[in-house]
Amino acid sequence: MTDTPTPPPSASAPADPTPRRSGTILARLSQALREQNWFAVALEVVIVIVGVVIGFQVTALGQARSDAAKEQTYLRQLHADLHETLRLADEADSLNARGDRASSNSIRMFYLPETPPADSVIDWHVRSVGMEIVTPLLGTAEALISSGDLSLIRDDSLRAAITAYVTRSHQLIDDQALHYTEWRRSINTMMTRTGYAQHLDWYLTRDSSLANHPLWPGVIGPRRDPFALDVDDLLQDREAQTVINRILQSRLATVGNRQAVEAATEALKEQVEAEVTR
Repeated sequence: MTDTPTPPPSASAPADPTPRRSGTILARLSQALREQNWFAVALEVVIVIVGVVIGFQVTALGQARSDAAKEQTYLRQLHADLHETLRLADEADSLNARGDRASSNSIRMFYLPETPPADSVIDWHVRSVGMEIVTPLLGTAEALISSGDLSLIRDDSLRAAITAYVTRSHQLIDDQALHYTEWRRSINTMMTRTGYAQHLDWYLTRDSSLANHPLWPGVIGPRRDPFALDVDDLLQDREAQTVINRILQSRLATVGNRQAVEAATEALKEQVEAEVTR
């Protein structure tokens, strides 16, 4: 039996003359420094800086998109508030029209050549009793300012307009409260002067269902008027004329107030619409 010759050991593969680079940027940078490979050091630093810049840009882009979405949400809500304020103002104009005319007739009667009938005088005064006021809806605008989110509105002029609108609206609300208080005080004075029973009778003749209420003080059928209105006497009462004039002036002031609310609201609404549809 012959011995099988042992094959010579295979020559090992030649070593790779190029050293392997470390996996992390920090490791590669450390190795380059040890080797004093300044080109590699500069390259790694540039890679780090570029990565950081790109990261910041991606983050900024995401934040910009988020801010733009929030801005549009605020603008749509603000537009809805402004639209509703205009609707309420228009509704108040319609509801107050008859009362405004009645108040005008109440002061005009002092200058008529003939004495108007008592039922007309009572009708004018009772119609003057009702008055609707308008309070602008400021929830979204005030939330923008108080939260600091007003900075989300990119248009400088719109930001300034929102702040000015809130300030102006509060001024109009305060003015309206003063006019309303004066109007209410004058109405109560004239109700006493013309006779409360006259007002009960006016309502009773227009809504017979009130007579079925157990607490309704009016009398059905023939009745005695304990404080019949003497129109001739009223027309000679300078104090009554002054009070009626205050009622009219208060109503006219609220008309002007509503018009100011409508003008300010419409102006801001146009600016908001321009940004929403941009």
